[in-house]
Amino acid sequence: MRVVFVCQGMGEYAQAESVASFFKKRGIKTFFIAASKKIANLARNEGFKSFFSPKTQKTHQLIRKLKPNVVFLDNSKTVYMYPQSIMKYPPKTNEKFFYCSLDSNWLFHPKTNYPPFPWLNRVYLTMPEKIFRLGLQKYGGHYQIDEIWSKKIFCPGFIPKGEKFNKKEIKKLRKTLRIQSKEKAIFFYLGIQEERLFSQFTPRLIKALENLQKRGVCAKVFYKGNKKHSCLIHLPKSLTSFEFNAFMAMADLIIQHHGWGTLTKVLHQNVPLLSLAPVPSKKLPFYTHREYYEIEPLQKLGLCKIVSPQIRISQLEKLILSLALETSQRKKMKSLQKKYFEAGEKNLLSDLLIQYKKQK
Repeated sequence: MRVVFVCQGMGEYAQAESVASFFKKRGIKTFFIAASKKIANLARNEGFKSFFSPKTQKTHQLIRKLKPNVVFLDNSKTVYMYPQSIMKYPPKTNEKFFYCSLDSNWLFHPKTNYPPFPWLNRVYLTMPEKIFRLGLQKYGGHYQIDEIWSKKIFCPGFIPKGEKFNKKEIKKLRKTLRIQSKEKAIFFYLGIQEERLFSQFTPRLIKALENLQKRGVCAKVFYKGNKKHSCLIHLPKSLTSFEFNAFMAMADLIIQHHGWGTLTKVLHQNVPLLSLAPVPSKKLPFYTHREYYEIEPLQKLGLCKIVSPQIRISQLEKLILSLALETSQRKKMKSLQKKYFEAGEKNLLSDLLIQYKKQK
């Protein structure tokens, strides 16, 4: 089998890379087409044959040249390089490629601003079925799914899962980073776009940490971003996937933006999580996308805590204390993460093989 992954952003690439690596280990030939040179090079460095394509028509040409059995659109609604261009240049009707998507949201309804492509054969939502259901309006969530799409959707589990580190490896990592036994380690990560969106949060976090230090709570904050401050330990911009996972694994607490590609790895590492997302208006129509609604099901199950960028400093201090120290809240969140985490790569491949045979 030959499979092509088409992706545009880093979050989409994280999901695609995890599935592609799983496929590759099982003898499936995998290729990447990326909208940015950075992602194309990243895929190449990870050992994949990779191509850079900034335009939809070129992407179609590359797909025809590679002659895959399956094409994955990673975030299908925006992936073909420009949000609307794929509607002008859809695949030719005589092309027999099996088109799938990897998506982390519920935007499968005609009314959404990002309509799904009608020619998709299968939709893989990168979450377990229980998480998906909690995001639906009829189960207390925000979204509705069009009936046509509900038949195409399959929820294999969380993707990506990332490398898992054992207790011995974590202890060695913390020793290498000179984290003392009484110190707490916090991994603070904002995505490339979210650095600007959550600029109000970073000063609040710094002030909360300074207040906690005065109370005798010492923490080392490993930070991947652009804000300069003495209490933040800056990490290199070009971390490998392995290094990124390692910093998550050794942390006592992770504070990050809402990105699903990172969030699912945190759950797999079984680390308490504060996830940043502005609280939206409850009056928004069901087909409106907001990051808060995307991760709200995780909060409902107790797998993370959603934090507003404008959170009060005193409230942030309490959250850090309750989740970084050995408290009942911390133990409960870790226990629930372990209970509900289900890796999706294996389930996805099993379903794909069945669906592809049916289509043939």
